[in-house]
Amino acid sequence: MKRILFFIPLLLIVFFASCIKDPAPNPEADILTFAYPSDSLRSETVITNNEVVVYPKMGVHLDDDEFTLTVTPGATYTIDKRNTGNEILCYVNVTSEDTESKKQYIIRQVRELPDIFSFETWVKVDKTKNYENPKDGDIYWASGNTGVAIIFSNKSAEEYPVRKTTAEKKSGNYAAEMRSLAGNIFNPCIAGSVFLGNFDATKVLSDKLKATQFGVTYTKGKPLALKGYYKYKQGTNGYMLSTNELDPDMDRLDSCDIYAILFKKDKNTEFLDGNNVKTSPNIIAKAQIQDRGNTEGDGLHPFTAYFVYQGYETPFNSQELKNNQYKIAIVCTSSTRGAFGEGRIGSSLIVDDIEIVTE
Repeated sequence: MKRILFFIPLLLIVFFASCIKDPAPNPEADILTFAYPSDSLRSETVITNNEVVVYPKMGVHLDDDEFTLTVTPGATYTIDKRNTGNEILCYVNVTSEDTESKKQYIIRQVRELPDIFSFETWVKVDKTKNYENPKDGDIYWASGNTGVAIIFSNKSAEEYPVRKTTAEKKSGNYAAEMRSLAGNIFNPCIAGSVFLGNFDATKVLSDKLKATQFGVTYTKGKPLALKGYYKYKQGTNGYMLSTNELDPDMDRLDSCDIYAILFKKDKNTEFLDGNNVKTSPNIIAKAQIQDRGNTEGDGLHPFTAYFVYQGYETPFNSQELKNNQYKIAIVCTSSTRGAFGEGRIGSSLIVDDIEIVTE
């Protein structure tokens, strides 16, 4: 009897031991941390779903500098540098522990804003998708194209809400066109938008307002005005509500929006997002066009929107500007309430040659 009692626990130990398996290999392929020497940067490094954005100090070029990084447990990575003749592109290719997931991150250096945003250069942010985003100097504009690529697959370049256009332009070969397109029951109207900042694709399904991260480091001088050229035509369909229904008021109008926000970053506010871009206590000044309805005739119309500093909690301080404590966001959208899934399908906004006039 004692032998049987002894044998039963032994069988249980063997049984449970056989049920314990090694954990499955990690399926994630993400960069978790990334760092250059801190004395070479003027702002925090930003890691998004497919890029790492670094802000070198003026006159500092990091092409040959060594960086350190960490990736998700078990993942491996390789570094790929390519000389295009005009610039050196650096990519980090990450492979998950289970080898099923692969991600390519581009390392972007942003030194300073260009004098004018001409929308002449367009690049593929994600080589697996067909859309392009505009690039001016070191600045890559973010757009809603990234979110659309997640929700809708296999779209052609012409089917995305933001695209380059030759139909109307102020100078050069291209301008940027934003269109409000039909979406789905969760986002009935997808507005075309471009903005200075980043698009965090990991949040597009859980909290789309936080997916838009507005702001890039700004040091050029006290902004006085936002200037440029635009053309706007609202869609001829009825106004789509966030409930996926047409507004009973068939005469309800859509409107575009073009604005810039200057704000102070701190330990709690590295970016503004769709929830607080116009309400954050960190805002210093805002410039916004007043005429947001249809423009007359053909061709682009000039606009000038002056920065208003009154009425905001955070005052402008020239020393804080020099100390890289300020960021600026420029936002252009074909439907003012597009972030909430509202607007007229077919609304179109074209912009070109945008600039920030400084003191």
